[in-house]
This record gives sequence, structure tokens and C-alpha cells, in this order.
Amino acid sequence: MIRINLLPEEYRSTDRAPWAMLGVSAIALAALAGVAVHLGYLYVVRLPGLEARRAALAAEVETLVPFNLEAERVHRDVQDSLARQQAILDIRAEKVFWSHKLDLLVDLVPATMWLAELELKEAAPVRARGPGGPGAPAAPEEGGTLHIVAWSKGPRVDRVARFREALLAHRGFHAGFTRISEPNSSLVAIANPQRYEAEDRTNTRFTVDLVLRPPPHSRRGSATE
Repeated sequence: MIRINLLPEEYRSTDRAPWAMLGVSAIALAALAGVAVHLGYLYVVRLPGLEARRAALAAEVETLVPFNLEAERVHRDVQDSLARQQAILDIRAEKVFWSHKLDLLVDLVPATMWLAELELKEAAPVRARGPGGPGAPAAPEEGGTLHIVAWSKGPRVDRVARFREALLAHRGFHAGFTRISEPNSSLVAIANPQRYEAEDRTNTRFTVDLVLRPPPHSRRGSATE
């Protein structure tokens, strides 16, 4: 018997199996099964192990907290010690050792001069204060003065000028002073001039002021308050 299918082509049934569709479906099912197996492995095997590792690391961190705090305390103590040591070194570097300083001064005095008087006036070690009341003391701008009274043989004031230049040029002596004043000179006639030669009958008396640096702790007062 002859059968004629009058339905449109897209509605016609076929007896051939959709092998292509079956293959794609099988591959998709296999992929989903693989993903499910992997997720199950992670959830059942790996996740408990990771949780145990996390707990162990957290416990280890807790045990290290006291050591970390102690290390921070030691670090602060070391920094404070280094700061105090540096402050001591700075003060020592700027401190004036007068025995050595006076030895240098004596060496710089030429044979045509002699020292008559030395007077040291050091500033009081007042700590600098920030903006305070009207009666709050401030740090001194100078550390004091070394007042020198000396004599130079004869009326030649150029010797006095060269002496001041020698004080300025000597780095070891000039260290610790901010400035050296210009000499204040005067000619003085000596008694009984007939006993001396003409050049020696008049001598030069002069004074020089050497201004000291302010005390180191006074300059740092505002930073340490």
C-alpha cells in the first residue's frame, strides 16, 4: 500500500535516530558529571583540609602576637636609644673644651703681643619654649662671650688686624664661635719713655669679643617640648 504524507516537511516524522543530537547531549551530560564530581571532591576532601589549615594558621598567628608586640617595644627602645645617643654626640661635637681652646689661643698670640685679661660670660642654659605667656623665657640667641684684653708692642694696629685674621682662619679655634668682633684699639704711651726706643714708647691696647654659639639644648628645646 502506498502512503502519502501530506504534512509540511517540518512536521513530518522520520524514522532515522538523531545521532548528532544524541552525541551532543552525551557530551554535555559527561561535562556536567565531571563538574559535579570535581565540586564534590572539593567539598568533601579539599574544603575540610583547607578549614583545618586555616584554623592552624590562625592559632599560629595568635601565638605570634606577643612576640610581635615585644619586637615593636624593642624597636621603639632602640630608636629612643639611638636618638639619645645622637643628641649626646651632637652636644659633644658643639661643646667647647676650654682647656684645649685656651691652649690654641696662646699658640696664636704672636711674640709681639701678650694677653692681659680673659673674661668668659656664658649664657644661662634656658630651654626654649613655644608660644607661651608673656613671662615665658626664650632660648638665648648667643651662648655668651669670651672677652679678650691684650697688648701689642708698638703703635702698629695692623698687627692687631692680623691677629684677628689668625683667629678666624684657625678652624680648630674658631669652632664653637659664631663671630669675632672687630678689635677696639687704643694707643697708650708708657711711663719713662726715655728708657725705651722710639718704637717701644707707645703700645696698642685692644679688646676682642668672641661670641659663643647658643647651648645645643636651648636650640633644640622647641623640638623636644
